[in-house]
Amino acid sequence: MKTSEHRREIVRRSREKNKHKYVEKKKASDKAYYRENHAAVRATQAKHKAANRKRLNKQSQAINKARLETDPVYKLTCLMRTRVGNHLRGKCAKGGVTFELIGCSPEALLRHLGDKPGQRDHIFPLARYDPATEQHKMTRWENLQMLTFEENDEKNDRLPTKAMADKVEQCWWPDGITYDMLPDIYPGWATPLNKH
Repeated sequence: MKTSEHRREIVRRSREKNKHKYVEKKKASDKAYYRENHAAVRATQAKHKAANRKRLNKQSQAINKARLETDPVYKLTCLMRTRVGNHLRGKCAKGGVTFELIGCSPEALLRHLGDKPGQRDHIFPLARYDPATEQHKMTRWENLQMLTFEENDEKNDRLPTKAMADKVEQCWWPDGITYDMLPDIYPGWATPLNKH
């Protein structure tokens, strides 16, 4: 075996053995690249989506349908998003199930969320609740806030900061979550409530 082939084989075995390290490095590298080249990456993605729209839509629908049938938390999450959206658009009957689950009128919910542009975020992520026993908690209006797209993407399904959690009465928190489990601030955020 030639020396260069031998070296490649050693590197290949090392990478296979330490796969987890390379996966973490790759994720960090990809994240840094995305941050630095956000506009170019989004433009490339948009171009690809436009060229392959039908195939991507069909693929996405199949994945979502399968997940709706097998993942009860995902199903409930989708239903809650639809219900909150319909509630805000005034498409739910006053005194109906959605009205009772959210716990306030659409007007009150709009006042609570304010006019800040961005995405609706569940302060305590829906994934932290047990949908079989805590549905009434996970849908409460107090558990909703507006975040920018970037903030919501970074927060994802992490526990809220203590300042965010203070907006929600403890009786609406997921079972098993305590105040000392919550971070004071997310890394890279300017304040406990906002990234910038």
